[in-house]
Amino acid sequence: MATFVEITGVSYPATYKGHNILPMEGESLMPIFTGENTLQRTLCFEHEHHCGIRQGEWKLSKIREKDWELYNIKNDRTEMHNLKDEYPVLVNEMKKTWEEWAERTNVYPRKLLKIKS
Repeated sequence: MATFVEITGVSYPATYKGHNILPMEGESLMPIFTGENTLQRTLCFEHEHHCGIRQGEWKLSKIREKDWELYNIKNDRTEMHNLKDEYPVLVNEMKKTWEEWAERTNVYPRKLLKIKS
């Protein structure tokens, strides 16, 4: 969202139809696209119970009820080698970061929808 807001030059709204909306998360990717900044960032995402987090060269993801999978994107861009059993501490840290993001951004609007880890 931050990237689109910067590209279009619009302001991110605080309300919609009289209702407060969550503040915008994240930062614009424009400095990366233009080669001005190579700072690594954490990116969390969720779509229809498919979840993931990217931190540097690591990607932790899961599909619905399946277990989390860990990939080193730098060495395995096609995600063929699940490394979750070799890096359990990293998996737990990344899951914690994802859960904190999911709670803060209302990915789980109702606790009943929470995906089991």
